[in-house]
Amino acid sequence: MATELTMTGNKKIATVQKEFSSKFEYLQLRFEHPSGRKIDESKSIAQVREKNNGELSVIGNQLVGTFEAAGLDKFGLTLEVAYSQNGKFIRSSGDKQKMSIAALNRWCRDNGYEKQ
Repeated sequence: MATELTMTGNKKIATVQKEFSSKFEYLQLRFEHPSGRKIDESKSIAQVREKNNGELSVIGNQLVGTFEAAGLDKFGLTLEVAYSQNGKFIRSSGDKQKMSIAALNRWCRDNGYEKQ
């Protein structure tokens, strides 16, 4: 069964983050401007995006790296699939970029990372 979440311009960043973590309970989704500037999570995607190339779906079997790249393509925003341990934020990188979102969620569960 595929887990899907659609991100549209009218959704608030905080809502998308909450929905993402409810579907992938060991992962969190971070948004930033490509410059690294923080994004106000109370705003909608439409209010902060730098591009408007439609909507973006999150599907569990999608590779983390592919999904993050799609955020730049669709919205002009940096998306970061991350997890945490001992309250420390950990960005997905290296081999984690080649895992599906669902597989990374399972890996975090199996390796003692925190639920979001």
